[in-house]
Amino acid sequence: MINGFACPLQSVQLYPEGCEISYRALPENSWVVYCIERDRIQELAVRLCGRPLPIPPRSAVSIEPDETDGRRILATVEALFALGTY
Repeated sequence: MINGFACPLQSVQLYPEGCEISYRALPENSWVVYCIERDRIQELAVRLCGRPLPIPPRSAVSIEPDETDGRRILATVEALFALGTY
């Protein structure tokens, strides 16, 4: 659970600016935290998925991308880590 959201496998939680994040990772889970400006992530979402992400202005949201979008998200995160931009 993160901030009261259930976190199914392959889910993505989006937190807007100023939102506190409180989570506890279980021993065998992988977690990736990636901070990016709202305008930049929306630009990338439209380019990669054809639509902006549903990021509310003041609260968090949990989404479960379909298999295609999930692969795109994972590929983007892996590419960023490979470039050393974290």
